[in-house]
Amino acid sequence: MSMLYSAGVNEQAGPATSEPAIIGPATSVHFDHHSPEFAADPWPTLADLRARCPVARSDAYGGFWVATGYEEIKQVALDDDTFSSAETILVPPKKNVHQKSIPIEMDPPEFIEYRRIMQPLFAPVAIDRLAPAIEYYANRCVDDFIERGEVDIVHDFADPVPVMVTLHKLGLPIDEWRRYAEPMHKTVFLRQGNPARDGVLEQLGWIVIRVLAGDRQIDIVRRVRAAIARRAPLQSYVQRSA
Repeated sequence: MSMLYSAGVNEQAGPATSEPAIIGPATSVHFDHHSPEFAADPWPTLADLRARCPVARSDAYGGFWVATGYEEIKQVALDDDTFSSAETILVPPKKNVHQKSIPIEMDPPEFIEYRRIMQPLFAPVAIDRLAPAIEYYANRCVDDFIERGEVDIVHDFADPVPVMVTLHKLGLPIDEWRRYAEPMHKTVFLRQGNPARDGVLEQLGWIVIRVLAGDRQIDIVRRVRAAIARRAPLQSYVQRSA
């Protein structure tokens, strides 16, 4: 496990400093989480960093901090005043820095407002109602590969089951799960500029049209949009990030 963050500090908390308060003199390393070598086997690199310097400064991509120690990651994750997510969560930053991934690229108080809207939809009682659907789609995926005698646990199970359950909750066609999953995975796992990301914006646009357009408005989406509209500051933030 690791956490990456740029050198900047939340502007609302005060001026940026040269080093986060959780460490002393910076330990400089070359850490490239996009390299083929790291993708093939990240664990030795992370273990080495955790042992030598649980918070280090990488010289890649113009410089950024790498936290690999549990306590250090915990401190960064819980300190919204110092370590902002609102600017970007990507290293290197996305090309369109004004387009935010909501809610992960939000800071309080906007993040808290958005979480209040979403929380009832994912509260324990709401998830309990999904248990039969989760079991059904898990069994469906197992049935698809069990006769083969082998499985890629990510591609054959961990990828499809969450997407199928989400589409079930939204009332969208389950058999189209790959069209929803593929652009999301490309966006998360492939660096900008990677040829494998070609066409991803069109694919994401298709999802937006399916979810929002026409007379068949999804109940969850309608409720979230109505709740955002009732909160002027949050509505303004969402509009600026679109």
